[in-house]
Amino acid sequence: LEANGKCPVTGEVLTEADLVVVKSSKGVPPRPPTGNSIPGLLETMAKEWDALMLEMYEVRKQLQNTREELVRTLYERDAAVRVIARLTKERDEISSRFENVEMNDVPVQVDKVEKMRNVMKSTCDSLTKFRTKKSKIAPAGLATEEHVAKLKPVSTLKSHSTTKPGVSCIDISQ
Repeated sequence: LEANGKCPVTGEVLTEADLVVVKSSKGVPPRPPTGNSIPGLLETMAKEWDALMLEMYEVRKQLQNTREELVRTLYERDAAVRVIARLTKERDEISSRFENVEMNDVPVQVDKVEKMRNVMKSTCDSLTKFRTKKSKIAPAGLATEEHVAKLKPVSTLKSHSTTKPGVSCIDISQ
């Protein structure tokens, strides 16, 4: 800049204001002197050994937990398979029993089902009639339409707003 006043790369004119201060870090620090001696190297290796053993312990612990989870899952799966096999066997036994039923017994069972259906339908019809009659009867002490029509408001209260509280509850006593 002092010799030419131009950028060495582009050849443009430069001034001191165009330059930017660059801050650089101080390089990598040298290895401590303890690492240069045999006892220092032994200490460094011992620390690395301890770190490796700790990591191995954690990995083995995680492996043991994974094994226990696997055993539990396999046991649950085996139990589920046994239940499915038992249910399939029961289903097959029941279906074979129905295949062996003689057709002579079927009309008797159909007649029983029809009788039960008729009893249930008649009970349902009678209860429905009772309930509809009961719902049309007004409860005792209920105000009549004429009485309600005669009611007039005694006072009017404004409900409260968010900025200025007003009425938040009402107590009516007779």
